[in-house]
Amino acid sequence: MTLASVIDQLRLDPAFAEDGGSEASVSLPGLPHRHFVAPDPGAAWALNLALLTAASPLGRPPVAGLVSRALFRSDLEPEEIATALLQGVSSALAASFQRLEQIHVDLDRGGRALAHRSRNSKAREAWLIVLSLNAVSRAQLARGLGLSRAGADIQALALADAGLATLATGGKIAWSRGEAVRDTAHASLDRGPLGDAVSDLDASLAEIDRLLARTTR
Repeated sequence: MTLASVIDQLRLDPAFAEDGGSEASVSLPGLPHRHFVAPDPGAAWALNLALLTAASPLGRPPVAGLVSRALFRSDLEPEEIATALLQGVSSALAASFQRLEQIHVDLDRGGRALAHRSRNSKAREAWLIVLSLNAVSRAQLARGLGLSRAGADIQALALADAGLATLATGGKIAWSRGEAVRDTAHASLDRGPLGDAVSDLDASLAEIDRLLARTTR
């Protein structure tokens, strides 16, 4: 079933109806004040969610945001619906392409910034999580990496030191556009004479982190 035919069917469902908002009046000292009230969200988001969770014969989900709320306005003519659908799909594809381009750049940037980290470091995995979601909490990063919160803090600080993330109040870890920090003094630790010592140290820290995680649960 094509997206257009799904929209045609769902436009008959009142739950998907959209209006254009309304004007409201508020009494203020001296004179009434009119302001625009945005419409309540309809159910167009449900169709976007269904598209993302539906099985694809190509083994990959469709582009996010294909369906616009504007498609479910009752005052649209068929030609306007077709135009809105094409424009929405075009915008969603362009946004996804730009996002993929940025992810490609950031993957390369993160790889260079974290090249000096030892083999046991979780910083690379932490970067993939932050890059995918743009922003996570310390608790979410800890769950994603299977670490304690203290362990997640260590990885977050590593990303911040590399210029890949910013740390904010409330444990928020956000993607950063900052340039990666090149640490030439440590760039060859993994492959140099200290490589084994660094690996042993990281393994010991990882074991301590696992013990802390068990005692704090």
